[in-house]
Amino acid sequence: MKQIAWIITIFLLSSLIGTTASSTLQVGTGIADATGEVAQVNFMGYAMMNQVGAGLHQRLRARAYYIDDGTKHIAFVSVDFGMGSHVVKARALELLQQDNITKNIFTFDNVCVSGTHTHSGPAGFMNHLLFQVTSLGFQKATYEAYSTAIYNAVKKSYVNSKANGKNAVIKRNAGMLSNANINRSPTAYLYNPLEERERYGNNTDHEMVLLRFENEKGEGIGMLNWFSVHGTSMNNTNQLVSGDNKGYASYLFEKSKNAKDVLPGQGSFVAAFASTNLGDVSPNTNGTYCMDTGLPCEPVHSTCNGKNEMCVGRGPGTDMFESAKIIGERQYVKANEIYESANKIVSGPVDFRHTFIDMSNLTFTRNNSTGPDDVVHTCPGAMGYAFAAGTTDGPGMFNFVQSTTTSNPFWNAVSDLISKPTKAQINCHHPKPILLNVGELTKPYEWVSSVVPLQLFRIGDFFMINVPTEFTTMAGRRMRERLANEIMSLGLSKTPTVVIGGLSNMYGDYTTTFEEYQAQRYEGASTIFGPNELEGFIHEALRLVNDMATNSKSKTLPSPEIDLKKMINLLGDWKYDTVEIGKKFGDVTKQPSKTEYKKGETVSVSFRSANPRNNLKTDETYLTVEILDEKSNNWIVVATDGDWSTKFHWQRNGKLSHSSTATITWDISAEDVAGTYRIKHFNTHKKIFSGTKLDFEGTSNVFTVVG
Repeated sequence: MKQIAWIITIFLLSSLIGTTASSTLQVGTGIADATGEVAQVNFMGYAMMNQVGAGLHQRLRARAYYIDDGTKHIAFVSVDFGMGSHVVKARALELLQQDNITKNIFTFDNVCVSGTHTHSGPAGFMNHLLFQVTSLGFQKATYEAYSTAIYNAVKKSYVNSKANGKNAVIKRNAGMLSNANINRSPTAYLYNPLEERERYGNNTDHEMVLLRFENEKGEGIGMLNWFSVHGTSMNNTNQLVSGDNKGYASYLFEKSKNAKDVLPGQGSFVAAFASTNLGDVSPNTNGTYCMDTGLPCEPVHSTCNGKNEMCVGRGPGTDMFESAKIIGERQYVKANEIYESANKIVSGPVDFRHTFIDMSNLTFTRNNSTGPDDVVHTCPGAMGYAFAAGTTDGPGMFNFVQSTTTSNPFWNAVSDLISKPTKAQINCHHPKPILLNVGELTKPYEWVSSVVPLQLFRIGDFFMINVPTEFTTMAGRRMRERLANEIMSLGLSKTPTVVIGGLSNMYGDYTTTFEEYQAQRYEGASTIFGPNELEGFIHEALRLVNDMATNSKSKTLPSPEIDLKKMINLLGDWKYDTVEIGKKFGDVTKQPSKTEYKKGETVSVSFRSANPRNNLKTDETYLTVEILDEKSNNWIVVATDGDWSTKFHWQRNGKLSHSSTATITWDISAEDVAGTYRIKHFNTHKKIFSGTKLDFEGTSNVFTVVG
């Protein structure tokens, strides 16, 4: 009888343990306005000095997802900006810590901030000099806008999780999307072993992995997916802030799931199209051509008659706006399809690991399948010649070309004036010819960070490795495969799904495979820690998996220094605004050209305005398109500056002038109803002597839409 009693007791205990292990989830979503300065600030991504903001096409957003199993919790934030920033994340965490609702809940360890990698967002939010050069230093207003948006989105997701109940559900699904990306460095991809390439059908990842979030009532509250494509549909001539193709995809998804009259950014359903291993992946699916001849570019160096500046990638549209729209819509359609059919429940424990590692001096043993294991090293950071060449999404200047493995005496002399690399540094980075020896530059502060974060998230069988760089296609495949094998061998999961959260928490440029590095295309030249960087990241990621499997705390270096007092700013503040004598801010200078418009036409209105840097209009708008409700005689807002159909152009009336003009355009779509409309402009001007800021608005003449 005692044996039977013990058997019953053990059975009951095991049942209780099983219940705890498969605990239910509490989930929440949140969205916040992340739009920074839309005028005068250089854009992050192409590093072109003349690509300076001159208005707004679509507001940027931070989208957060909070997951809690009752024991541990994580928050993933996808932001419409270039990439993760250590100082932005630190500031967001500081704000969360200061808030009584979120105090002591969020840390560097359990929060991930991932950039969608749009190249049409304001720069100046990084604390390393290399990424501040074209933005003329650190731009505090944009830094605060991004940080505050992350704080607000995470807080909303946490608060909303309480209302969604403790029996919320996450469902997983995946699908193939074949017409939304191409490899922009296919010749470098061919350096990877043939037998490895043959295991995959394409030289880019076509799989979209998706999570569907539901409250305990079964109502959809959010969607999060990962698909490899660069935010470069908008090219380096664009001067309007935009979320690019992923921003448009999020806009479409949220518009379809929220109520019809909900304006952008205000709905409860949150849809993020996050970045992953997009390093060599372009949205310009029509390939590359020479702007002067129209012929295909030379493929190895991406040149036209020996020059790289004329070789550009072509999107599927007639212009960059249409191309961004097409690539975004293709992602939206696929995401909606697999969202609606998602049925695989993600259950089990939530866990996380985080570490700061010195990638400039990492020594480890690399497994060699064809011979004995060998000890290898990473290198102090350095950028190669092909870094200056840019890519076919955005060519560089001074006729640097991709696939450059030899140096030039002139540029060597220029480079040596900044920092002359040692022989050991040159050998470590071989065959990369060093153009900028950035890893050893610390004046006036670090040019790049040697210490970078690496983070692992787990939700049951779903694992996310959050990396601070742009992994290429094959680099990402190797990371996912190695982690999946380790997860299975250690018993964490029999059938793990592993995704890469790209451009997360900080920025350390690119990561290629060892073989791709030999080609020294742009991606290899921008792999700043040398040819063994990928293996170094994999080695450290496997350590995090082992720590998770053994329930051990991960070893870490201290967080890198944050001292904003050191930051340089050469742009300066906007001092004041002026308007012509006898005129007022908000006056219309150009009314709609017609009184009647058909669907498919564009309305344009211009106003006497002021510098939008005076007021970022966070959670507001610089414009509205309004329709007259004939019954109530009230004006109803149908579009804002968060809509894809509107554009807000700002122009200074002369290089030294402090007067300016705002031009607002609205593309009338087939979905817009016939009726009486008007366009309004909202802004803030700064008085000349006191600096006092005063709001103003302007209103166009009415016009009708017919058909």
